[in-house]
Amino acid sequence: MRVWFEVRVRDYINGRDIKKSKFYRANSPSEAAKCYKGPGHIMSVTKVGKERPFGIGEFFKLGDEL
Repeated sequence: MRVWFEVRVRDYINGRDIKKSKFYRANSPSEAAKCYKGPGHIMSVTKVGKERPFGIGEFFKLGDEL
């Protein structure tokens, strides 16, 4: 069963380190890491909920603000 994985990468753009998150649907963390084809270095791969890639739900917690 394919689930969402967040692949954290460090890209070198114009001589600067920039950390980015890429989201892929895969069966395992290693398969998600293979989906990334960019020039950067993969720092970590973690399983995330289905709301996080779209920027809703658990990713943006408001806590007591509501």
